[in-house]
Amino acid sequence: MNSPTVNNGSEGAADGVRRVFKILLAIFMYYLDLIVIAGMTSIFYVLAFFSYLVGKGYRDINDVLYETHERFVVFCSMTLRGIKRHHYGDYGQIVNRGESVLVIGNHQVESDYFTIAAAMEESGSLKRLRHVMKESLIWLPFVGAFLVNHGSFFIDRSKLNWDRFERNGTRLATSESPTSLLIYPEGTTWNNGEEVDGIFQKSDALARSCNREPFQHVLFPKHKGFYRLLSKFRNRLDAVYDVTVGYSSTRSPEGRRLMAPGMIDFLNGACPDVHFHLRRVSIKDVPQGEEEVRDFLIERFAEKDQLMDEFFKTGRFPSPTVELPPQSSFNFMRSTLVTIAAVLLAVTKFGLSIMPMYLGLPLVAAYIHVVYHLNS
Repeated sequence: MNSPTVNNGSEGAADGVRRVFKILLAIFMYYLDLIVIAGMTSIFYVLAFFSYLVGKGYRDINDVLYETHERFVVFCSMTLRGIKRHHYGDYGQIVNRGESVLVIGNHQVESDYFTIAAAMEESGSLKRLRHVMKESLIWLPFVGAFLVNHGSFFIDRSKLNWDRFERNGTRLATSESPTSLLIYPEGTTWNNGEEVDGIFQKSDALARSCNREPFQHVLFPKHKGFYRLLSKFRNRLDAVYDVTVGYSSTRSPEGRRLMAPGMIDFLNGACPDVHFHLRRVSIKDVPQGEEEVRDFLIERFAEKDQLMDEFFKTGRFPSPTVELPPQSSFNFMRSTLVTIAAVLLAVTKFGLSIMPMYLGLPLVAAYIHVVYHLNS
């Protein structure tokens, strides 16, 4: 018989190999995403020039590229890993509806951005979804310029520049393209609250300043950005989509809350299930005055807090699950082809030979665009 010491040593070595493999896999997937988004950026700048000459199609081009990229990210991080998606609430009402909407989500971790894309995949609104994001993300290679081109908002929450916010909103509002917007009114992630002193205390103080008890599972929402977007785009919106996300890996067997999974956790299969609850509120039922909008938003987050309380107790949201149609064969094939093309560029001799130019030229153009955007 093998001694326990030998077995433990073998298991430890195997665990080490698995950890190294998972890290290398995550690095490779990040590399693939860099290749894809660099290609999308290059395609956009080339086609945008021609669309400028003919005077139309600028937003349409970017919307298709954005949707293709988001489906690629969901495909690699969730579909290929076999991660199950569970839908609750009003999802049956929004399938292929293609509405212009304002989406509000609970913010647990930075990877919420692509899980919201997964939540919106079957709505028909994914390609027109613009984000409100923290300004530091604008400097991520290609990501910042790609989302600037798409019409997303970047804000510095430490010194809010509402004039720039208004200018960005006006540019987008005056375009002819249908638009949907995603905002996280909590202002930061729950994970940050666990790691940075003072975030939970500030959230509790904000709740008490509004004569409300602090929430237990979500941060108290800040209403001004939501109110400004609502005021600017109300005439072009059909509804507000209130999306609440629950990650199976955030719940211990005892029901205790754990840290939300990042991109590497998804790539390594650490979160086998993601739960989405959606509440659709028709725009005609959303109030207009700032104080009333603030109260409306607080009530939405009060429901989120109750939903998350149920999730941590039972591992699911309280309403029945909604069966959505599977990803269409067209979208599945599109994501597969993008993935194959990225892999070929990443590993073949030809792909590696052109990589410096492939990444370098659009990166320079992207950063010039970002600097111009920040100073315009």
